[in-house]
Amino acid sequence: MHIPENALIIDCVTRWNSTYDMYKRLLQQRLAVYAVLHDEKVTRLSDARTLDLSDSQWQIMQSMAPVLKPLYMATRLVCSEAFPTSTTRELEDRHTGINIAKEISAICDEFKIKHNTIAGLVSDNASNMVFLCHITDVLGTLCSSR
Repeated sequence: MHIPENALIIDCVTRWNSTYDMYKRLLQQRLAVYAVLHDEKVTRLSDARTLDLSDSQWQIMQSMAPVLKPLYMATRLVCSEAFPTSTTRELEDRHTGINIAKEISAICDEFKIKHNTIAGLVSDNASNMVFLCHITDVLGTLCSSR
């Protein structure tokens, strides 16, 4: 089959990247998974029916992997030792993108950090949303008037 021999990865709810890892590995091993599930010498028919994935499930994985990849990369970046951990700040204004961008800009100014050299991981506990933004993308037009 000319597919790398790798074990499948199981999603773990406590590990943020495990869904991406699982999808990526399953997509890589799709032909091998199909072959094993459809080989009666290896897999019982009842197990194959339970474990076999439909075309729509494969399509969902194929569509979701690129969506999850930036979050995977962000998590690896933020958790690496190459980047210092930032501080937590309360926002006095509403938690809007503009107010968050202004606060990040103020932090850059305070610590004399170039705006185009940092990335921010922003979390809003109220809605449990996490996203990665590059400071120049968020602040592009806001900082140009300075």
